[in-house]
Amino acid sequence: RRLFGGENSVGRSLRIEDREFRVVGVLEPWRPLPNFYEPDDDVFDAVEEIFMPFRFGEEWRIRTWGNTSNWKPYGDGYEDFLQSEAVWIQMWVQLDTLEQRERYMDFLDAYAEEQKKSGRFERPINNKLRDVMAMLVELEVVSDQIKAFLIIGVLFLLICSVNLIGILLGKFLARAPEVGVRRALGASRRSVFVQLLVECELIGVVGGMLGLGLSVIGLELLDVLYGSRADLRPDWSMFLAALALSLIAASGAGVYPAWRICRIHPAHHLKIQ
Repeated sequence: RRLFGGENSVGRSLRIEDREFRVVGVLEPWRPLPNFYEPDDDVFDAVEEIFMPFRFGEEWRIRTWGNTSNWKPYGDGYEDFLQSEAVWIQMWVQLDTLEQRERYMDFLDAYAEEQKKSGRFERPINNKLRDVMAMLVELEVVSDQIKAFLIIGVLFLLICSVNLIGILLGKFLARAPEVGVRRALGASRRSVFVQLLVECELIGVVGGMLGLGLSVIGLELLDVLYGSRADLRPDWSMFLAALALSLIAASGAGVYPAWRICRIHPAHHLKIQ
């Protein structure tokens, strides 16, 4: 959009430093969070703006910008670097079936055995295939601080639910005479119980909407705090999960107060009235 004014740029030329490139495709807005394909660096960095074929690196002797680790000296030239023991390539594969996974694992083991025969890979073979989520867990991409925030959030929700039980119990007991009259006029315990639970769910919906509004504001503040690196944005799944959680919390908090008020015999309130 910035370089070509929003027009179709496929097939157009783009000059980068002293070389011209031809655009072969344009990605839709793509923002994985965290950047799973580059876990060794800052996983909350912005996505790269340009992707090039991998072979360009060798042809033009371009070093990668990502992480490079080694246990032996590289040497001086680019060819020495390519022939070294440096780890600088991260390869991803798509394996749709268990059979594909097993065949690829056999390929990796056979490659490692071949390299061991030539004098490389002195340690025992320990090849592993992990999916994206398992790899992020293995590399501890989610810090302990984030986990602590999650635990604090859950405990805060439990405390609020316990307080809500007390508030609803007092509210329903104050309406005990009304419930007694309704029961005496023929209303069943079940109908009264369902009505009180519906009221609790309405409270949960209102509380959930207020909580979502505060969450959006909090995410905006975090985005400003981290300099828009995290690009924190709620999606529809998060909205639906938050509403579902608020409904579950409201129903859990309202079951005991509603059951308690329905257990009181109508005659007790009619005598008082």
